[in-house]
Amino acid sequence: MELNNNLVTDRPTTQRNLAQHRVEESEIKSAGQKPYMEAPETVTPEDIKLMYAGGMVDDLLKQRVRSSNKLYGFQKAYGHVHPYTMEELEKQKEEFLEGFSKAKTRLTRIASQHPLAQRLCAIKGFTAYQLALVMTKVKDISRFDTPSKLVIYAGCGSKYGLFVCKRNLNAIRKIHAEQYTGDPDAYRPFGYNTALQQRLYIITDSLIRAKGWFYEFYQRQRERIEEKAINEDRVFIATAEDAKGTKMKAGEYYMKGRNTQSLRAWSNSGARWRVARTLLHLIYKEWRDYKGLECRNPYPIEYLGHSQLITLDDVLARDEKK
Repeated sequence: MELNNNLVTDRPTTQRNLAQHRVEESEIKSAGQKPYMEAPETVTPEDIKLMYAGGMVDDLLKQRVRSSNKLYGFQKAYGHVHPYTMEELEKQKEEFLEGFSKAKTRLTRIASQHPLAQRLCAIKGFTAYQLALVMTKVKDISRFDTPSKLVIYAGCGSKYGLFVCKRNLNAIRKIHAEQYTGDPDAYRPFGYNTALQQRLYIITDSLIRAKGWFYEFYQRQRERIEEKAINEDRVFIATAEDAKGTKMKAGEYYMKGRNTQSLRAWSNSGARWRVARTLLHLIYKEWRDYKGLECRNPYPIEYLGHSQLITLDDVLARDEKK
C-alpha cells in the first residue's frame, strides 16, 4: 500500500510549515502599519528622559522592598543566621543601596531641569524627585481631560460614591459594568494605579511636615471632617466598658461601624487624601497649561457650586511669606 506524500509529513516539516504560516499572517496584519509608534505630541523629549530615569528608580524601589523582605524571610525560615553570613548579606544590601542612591540623584537632576519643576517644586515639601515619580506614573497628561479623571486614576477620590481602594474595587467594577453602554468590544474593567496612590500618600507626609501652605490646609480639613462627623452623629464617646480588651481610650471619639477607628485617625486619613487631591489639581493645571491643553476646573467647582478655586499662585505666595 502506497502512502500519499501530500498527507504524511515528518514532524520537523510540519513545524516549519506552521511557523511559516504564522509569519505570513503576522506580515499581513502589519501591512500598512508604521514600523514604530510615534509619541503623542504632548510627550516631549524631556518627558521621555524623565520617565525613563523615573522607571529605573521605580524598579529599584520595588527591588529594595523585595530584598529587605527576603533578608527577613531568611532569618525567619532558618532561625539563627551566622554573624559572618549576616555581615556578607548586609554588605550586599549596602552595595545595592549605593546604586539606588546614584539612580535617585540622577533622577533628581533630570527632574530639576524639567520646565514643570520651576514652579511646582517651589511648593514647600514637594521636591523634583517626587514630581518625577508622579510624572513617571501619569506619563501623558493629555489622557486626562478633567482633574477628576486624574484623581480617580491615582486612587485619591471616589467613584460611584465609593472611595477608590482595594476594599471597594469589586463593588466599583460591578457598578461600572452595569452602567457601561458603549461598544462591548471596547469595554475595559475599572482600574487605578495603586503604586501612584501609595506614592502620593508618602508625598502628603512630606508636605505636612514642611509646615507650609499644605500643612495649614491639612489642619483646616481635619477640623471640618471631625466637626461634620460629630454633627451627623457618626461618632460615639468610648466608655470604660467599651475600652476593655481593645485599643480604645475612654472619653475619646470613635467612628460608628468602623472597627474601633478613632475620630482623629479618620480625620487624619481624610485630610491627607484631600491634600493629595489638591496637589494633583495643581499638577494637572500646570502640566496641561505647559502643553497648551484645555484645563477643566475641579469637580467641586464645576459641578457642586464651590467658588474657592485653589491656585498654584496662592500656594506659592503663602509659602514665600512663611
